[in-house]
Amino acid sequence: FTPGDAAALARRAGRLAQSRAGSLLVATSRRTTRACEEALADSLEGPHLLHRYGDGDALCEEPYLAILGSADAVVVSADSASMCSEACATGRPVFLDRAQEAGPGKLGTLHRRLEQLGYLRPLGAPWPTALPPLLDPAATVAAAIRGLLPTP
Repeated sequence: FTPGDAAALARRAGRLAQSRAGSLLVATSRRTTRACEEALADSLEGPHLLHRYGDGDALCEEPYLAILGSADAVVVSADSASMCSEACATGRPVFLDRAQEAGPGKLGTLHRRLEQLGYLRPLGAPWPTALPPLLDPAATVAAAIRGLLPTP
């Protein structure tokens, strides 16, 4: 993920927010380089709030869950399976920024499957008219484990 990718993501997410008369809540992570943070900050337009990871705000060091809980939609980068899965579990539209295509590996397989099931759409796709049922991976895992256990 390069500074150019970060700037392009900011512009694409900004267009989505503008199309819905919305604003952006943006958070960087511990893996975000300073150069990418700067490119992101310089490219955000319109109403937005940028939280830089590690900026010293003891009350809100990691606002990601708060952002997920308050967002009308979520834009995620393609480099994190957990970020993508957590966003898809919100029941809100999730848009995937494909600046860095995940490819044929596990992450690419995850993205393709979530897209097939309607939980994920490419950034730039139309706003969904309907959403799939809530994604509940814990229930799916629990059911699979129960299926492996002997019947009492």
